[in-house]
Amino acid sequence: MSKTIYNADYSECLPEALKKDPKMVALANATAATLLDTSGIIDNVLIYSRFDELPEELVDILAYDLHVDWYDYNYPLEAKRDLVKNSVKVHKKMGTKYAIETALGSLFPESEVEEWFQYEGEPGHFHIVLDVTNSTSPANSSVFAYSAKGTIDASGMAKSILHQSPWGTSSRDFTIFAVKPPIFQ
Repeated sequence: MSKTIYNADYSECLPEALKKDPKMVALANATAATLLDTSGIIDNVLIYSRFDELPEELVDILAYDLHVDWYDYNYPLEAKRDLVKNSVKVHKKMGTKYAIETALGSLFPESEVEEWFQYEGEPGHFHIVLDVTNSTSPANSSVFAYSAKGTIDASGMAKSILHQSPWGTSSRDFTIFAVKPPIFQ
């Protein structure tokens, strides 16, 4: 049988002279037991490769550490996992249509952003078509507002939301105001 860090007997590594000393054998056995306990929990260090297996508490901690500003601790676990997984992509493209659609897509998968030139609106504005049909969280405007505010660039403003659901479609004016960055003033 091959020896691995999970089943090795470290007391066998003692030189012959030390194998005859009962205190050294006891020390080697105690050290071996501690090392085997440690090797048994080594998988807990692998956070990102085991992300889908992590408990909810660790997902919440990672969301905080990765600055997922549009994260809410009340979201379902699968939505939380998706938000954290997509957070790096969203942060790289923050303020773009892609970032908003990606962040909202974790909660409302079929949602999309219509930019001002697609609906003949004012420059710098956009509409969000919020499809709650396959939503992973409760569909209400506060959930949307919280998740959207963290992803909208300071130079953009949401003009309205169009809610789509299996029960019909409704429109609601919704404006998120932001301060324009110095280069646009």
